[in-house]
Amino acid sequence: MMIAVARGDDGRRVILLGLVRGNIDRMTAGKPIRASAESHPGFPDDITVGIIFAETEAELAELIKPFVAETPTLRAAPSIPFPIGATGQFPYGKQDATDEGELAAAIGVDPKNGIIRIEFGKPVAWLSLPALEARRLAEILNEKADELERRMS
Repeated sequence: MMIAVARGDDGRRVILLGLVRGNIDRMTAGKPIRASAESHPGFPDDITVGIIFAETEAELAELIKPFVAETPTLRAAPSIPFPIGATGQFPYGKQDATDEGELAAAIGVDPKNGIIRIEFGKPVAWLSLPALEARRLAEILNEKADELERRMS
């Protein structure tokens, strides 16, 4: 692995992590990479970076646990919050007696099994979406289908 610490055009520090095939092989074998000042001299001493790989977002959430002392707020991709499951919110009001509220979900590609996996974090009997969010879900599913086809070819 190659690490570079520099300043960007905006004056903020930039940390670049360059991975080689051996790093990728290690991560796909379930062995995360940790970079810190102790392991990489010159790296900022107040930062530890963990680099992990998994097939699904739920597996990623499990892999981060050894790196942190508390449950962090995670984002797997824009607009996909973690942890997944019920949020306790009713952004469009309670629709009927069976409405359990807003649900945070994760959508990932599983090329090993040739599928797109949607994880809800709990059993789900039904799902309702406003038109804009339904269209965004369709876009995400199309993007994931394209990604799955690329990764399987």
